Amino acid sequence: MAYVPPGQPTMTDDNSTESNGVPGWARPLIGKNPKMTLIRAVLFAAIAVGIYKFALTPIKVYGVSMAPTFPQGKVLLLNRLAYRSQTPQRADVVVIRMAGDSVVILKRVIALPGETISIVRGQVHIDGEPLDEPYIRARSENWNYGPKEVSDGRYFVIGDNRTTHIDKQEFGFVSPRNIIGRVIE
Repeated sequence: MAYVPPGQPTMTDDNSTESNGVPGWARPLIGKNPKMTLIRAVLFAAIAVGIYKFALTPIKVYGVSMAPTFPQGKVLLLNRLAYRSQTPQRADVVVIRMAGDSVVILKRVIALPGETISIVRGQVHIDGEPLDEPYIRARSENWNYGPKEVSDGRYFVIGDNRTTHIDKQEFGFVSPRNIIGRVIE
């Protein structure tokens, strides 16, 4: 047997090299130092869980209230940090907590605090002026609502699908504490 200096890989009976007890075939996966690899893996997992739980969360669309903008089955990213330093703006697509973080709805912010909202024959009006909604592809003329004032500390939200009867839609006033975040479009 030949002399091998300490720390140098040696050949084993199955012709694989070893360094610090790591078989040669496993080195690309584990690296030369298994302890450091484990520390990096745990750190990476903690960061990934933190981002998933507190910053960016994937959500899947169920239902048709936001169709065709967001069809059923589409997976979106929810930015949970979006409203930490700013308030929701008109046309933002937001995720609203209904019952815990597992029961949520996806809606678009239409009216801001202090504004008056009305819907006349399918056309949304803010303070008496028609709202330009380029994200709406079709609307039903049977939609009539309001006028109602949006109280301070509230937002008026509604889905993009305006082809169904108004009674079949969930929409209305929402508190900012129920808004989880904004969808990344």
